[in-house]
Amino acid sequence: MDTVTRPDVQLSVGAHRVLRLLTWWAVGLPIIAVAQTSTPSTAAGQGFHVEPSLRVTAVASDNVSFTSTDTRSDVVLVTTPALRLTGKGPEYELNGSISADALVYLGRTLADRLFPQGNLAGKVQVLPRLFFVDADASVKTTASDPFGPIGDGPTFLNRNKVARFSISPYIDRELSPLDRLTMRSSHAWSNGFGGDSAQLANDAYVETQAIRYERKPTPLGVRLTYDRQATEYTKEAGNNRIEIRTMRATALYAPNPELTLGAIAGTDQGEYTTNRISDTLTGGSLRWAPSQRTLLDTVVEKRFFGNGWNTTLTHRSPYVAFSGNIHRTVSTYASRQGLLGTTSDVSYLIDQMLITRIPDAAARAIAVQDIIAQRGLPASLGSPLEMYSGTVQVLQGSNVSLAWMGPRDTITAQYFVQRVRDLRDASEYVFLSADADQRGASLNYSHRLTASMAGDIGVTYSQVLGEGINLGRKTDNLLWRVGVSESLSPRTTASASLKRQLVTSDAPGYTANSVTVPASSTRIRSNALSIGVLHRF
Repeated sequence: MDTVTRPDVQLSVGAHRVLRLLTWWAVGLPIIAVAQTSTPSTAAGQGFHVEPSLRVTAVASDNVSFTSTDTRSDVVLVTTPALRLTGKGPEYELNGSISADALVYLGRTLADRLFPQGNLAGKVQVLPRLFFVDADASVKTTASDPFGPIGDGPTFLNRNKVARFSISPYIDRELSPLDRLTMRSSHAWSNGFGGDSAQLANDAYVETQAIRYERKPTPLGVRLTYDRQATEYTKEAGNNRIEIRTMRATALYAPNPELTLGAIAGTDQGEYTTNRISDTLTGGSLRWAPSQRTLLDTVVEKRFFGNGWNTTLTHRSPYVAFSGNIHRTVSTYASRQGLLGTTSDVSYLIDQMLITRIPDAAARAIAVQDIIAQRGLPASLGSPLEMYSGTVQVLQGSNVSLAWMGPRDTITAQYFVQRVRDLRDASEYVFLSADADQRGASLNYSHRLTASMAGDIGVTYSQVLGEGINLGRKTDNLLWRVGVSESLSPRTTASASLKRQLVTSDAPGYTANSVTVPASSTRIRSNALSIGVLHRF
């Protein structure tokens, strides 16, 4: 576990500057809040809203380094300044959040560390009803080794940081009440930083072009699309360019306003490593929207990598939000960076339940954060880990997310399965492979004990099982949590929780340079008690 002790995990000069900046940020949060309250009011549904917050948490852990051998106890002080931004006007939209976990180990068992997190997405209308620009910037923490143990709490074992920026200019024009044309060119750059050599895989450039013309079915219509995606891993040697091009022509038929059927034909091409593949594409689609609250959307196609499909079912009501998906598609690791599925986000599910009651998006976003804080809900329900390889990947899986909210009780649950396979010839040698199966489930229950106090309990389980050259690698992760939260004021919440985590990780034996390394199994236990206060200015 040299990841914990080596010198490069110490705070760099730049990180120290970030820490000083965060200190000034924490001092300046109230000033920002005051400035916000003095901003003139705007029309309903428009305006700019800034919500600073500060969370301070003390975590006592009996295995702060989250290892099976160096099981030291310590108390970690976690300071998390955060900023949520929401803006909407006639010519722009802005949404995002920026935060950072500053970890200070009071017993000096480990080096202090900073984990930035954030996402900022915006849309600008350059020319009315014609030319738009989307942009997105994000920083997130990911697992450097998806087969390794990943602690839930103040540890930097097996963690990397990835920064991503994208810009996407596009034309979106209604040619007539029935005809619409969209042309988009997207560019995304991702970069890993923090010291681990595995992060070289995160340095990539992804370019996407898409053209779409559609004539609404009345009852007959047509949709013509062209999609091209090129991925380049900038720090890989050899042929690292992956390109996928697809042309589709879809004949549409709508027997009624709720149902639209489609017949698909086109061409499908893929270029990766030494492969050049071209094939015909055929398939069908169905879109059924019996109401504004329920939608079934499905596409099934024969493509160059085999059969592909994508089916999504969503339903919302004032008390229930449901989202289900099954898919089999082709993608690259870099193209998915920073694009975590929204259905695993608890705030998304709560937002869906509040649409009818709070139509204004900005006001609804504030209400969602109030509910999450007051009821002690988790930020996310978990999702499959991203598996790196420098070639094209076939993803097959399913996921189901559910949230139910009553006057006193809230239940959130999710289940997912994902199978990843590298698309390559049997004769091709690969150093890193994404071949793995993953499954996981989470269940959380929150109950309002009094008007200001809520108790919650939750369990999360996930498994990563290697296949192909990863055969024999396996990690099981089980986490239990029980907690209580108290609303000290409409903007201040105190919370306490007890967590117990158990991780079992198996690695196969191998022989290299006449040296035999036997198979190994690691079992890690961790118990943690945390007490914290969150204040939203």
